[in-house]
Amino acid sequence: EFDDFFEEGSEVTLLRDWVKMDQLRPPPPATPPDFFHGLGSGDALELRHEDGWWAVQYMGSRRAAGRQEHRVRSVLYAAEHWVAASQLRPLWRRCGKAWRCEAPSRAPPPPPKRPKVDKRGGGAGPSGGASA
Repeated sequence: EFDDFFEEGSEVTLLRDWVKMDQLRPPPPATPPDFFHGLGSGDALELRHEDGWWAVQYMGSRRAAGRQEHRVRSVLYAAEHWVAASQLRPLWRRCGKAWRCEAPSRAPPPPPKRPKVDKRGGGAGPSGGASA
């Protein structure tokens, strides 16, 4: 059953189609609240346009008419749009049973690994002990 398409001649009855289970995937997660703060030019997103989600690239942001707008570009259709954040979402990829987000490119690096501490006591060398 589709969320946005209706049976022909109806504005109430959702369109249904029969497909094999391996052709389906669960809906992607919600957009993280701070997602747009880390975006960089060229990051991959999806734009809600004409009842579908379309691949676009993030180009920048501006404040217009009291609201934040984002400029996106469709490489496939050579078109650019200024849109509200509500029309955008991360480009999610399904990896096995998990979702992976393609952006932002400027995501913070992982925290540095802490040096291993020898819990047996002694010095800080690889053997953990002092030499005689």
